[in-house]
Amino acid sequence: MKILHLSTWEERCGIATYTRQLVDALNGLGIENEVYPVNRVKLSYASLKEIEDHYLAFCERAHEFDLIHIQHEHGFFHGSYPFNVSIKIFNLILSNLKKTRKPVLVTFHTDPAFLNIEAAPVEVDSGEVASVGASTVSVAPGLKDKLIAAIRKKVAQLRWNINISKFFKKDSLFTAISHSKKSRLQLVKSGFDVGAIKILVHAFPERDTDFQEEDICSIKKEIGLPRESIVLSIFGFVSKYKGYEVAIKALSNLPSDFVLAIIGGPHPEAKEKALDDVFRTIEILSLEEPEIAKRVFITGYVETEELNKFHRATDICLAPYLPSSISASGALTWALTSGKPVVASNIPAFRELNQKANCLRLFQPTAHRELAWHVQRLTRDKHEQQALVKNAAAYVQAHSWRTTAKDTYSLYKAALEKR
Repeated sequence: MKILHLSTWEERCGIATYTRQLVDALNGLGIENEVYPVNRVKLSYASLKEIEDHYLAFCERAHEFDLIHIQHEHGFFHGSYPFNVSIKIFNLILSNLKKTRKPVLVTFHTDPAFLNIEAAPVEVDSGEVASVGASTVSVAPGLKDKLIAAIRKKVAQLRWNINISKFFKKDSLFTAISHSKKSRLQLVKSGFDVGAIKILVHAFPERDTDFQEEDICSIKKEIGLPRESIVLSIFGFVSKYKGYEVAIKALSNLPSDFVLAIIGGPHPEAKEKALDDVFRTIEILSLEEPEIAKRVFITGYVETEELNKFHRATDICLAPYLPSSISASGALTWALTSGKPVVASNIPAFRELNQKANCLRLFQPTAHRELAWHVQRLTRDKHEQQALVKNAAAYVQAHSWRTTAKDTYSLYKAALEKR
């Protein structure tokens, strides 16, 4: 069986890592794999015609393979052009793959983006409202902004239905893969047939656990953390939706021996100012609590060996994500394989995971005081810590990449039987 994959590849990208782990596991089953790389840096300098040609070349290669597997993230397809171009290019890909009469599987790593179009808060000069220790504040959008957002959402949904949803019908050669029941429902709401969607849980990395036996005090000293500190950590690319502001505000509500390690740096292709927002939050809180800056440690990008050291030094992993369109979190899979308990926000993807595995202590998104309360309770409750870690280990073992590769292979065989 020969599979052609479309994905980011061999770069600092969560989906590139996901694809590498999937391909390695499929290779172990004797499946022949080739990856057609999505080079986001190159495409960001490409004209629309060049982007189209890049993906048409991929479609031409598809004739040589038994099946095509696409990793979908909206940002892969529009280069430096607006979001609607992503839909146009993805339609171009699906239309040309349909002509090959080859089965096509698409793993959707985020829900259709238009489902989250809302009127954004408006930033105004803080002098126009109460003094809040910042130059600007956000106020709720007005009726006009909400109306415009609703129209944009409807137009985007119509564009998606016309260009994308039509391919994913029960008896077609196109199959959608989602990581959760919540994301499956979002795809159904976007126009996909129920019978064209399969659920594959996001797999977990297989980590060498030797790091969990190293002396914690020595590790803390080596990586520059206070010896007697209680370490909270967040791992992954620094993105706004991961809730760093929530974590830092929670830290300010915790005793001074608690510290926060932000393990990671900005994504190379990120256009947001997430890391700058982290510094801004620290600056604002420092006006009332000058010592807060000394309690936050930011590593920048780290390799696995360095991550292992920080996870060994960690007491509790945090995943304080804001509501977003993610179907799963690669960063959370690393937290759950760390051997440490995890406190996460109660967003749909994490809530669904916890319903199955009971491996997280959940708090309401953005509720920093509640997060601080949960952290303190969990710090004192060694029994719950052990239970969360044990439950996480069992769930991780049941959803390894080897298991996921076998499940993926079953989907491949089922898709080929449709021909």
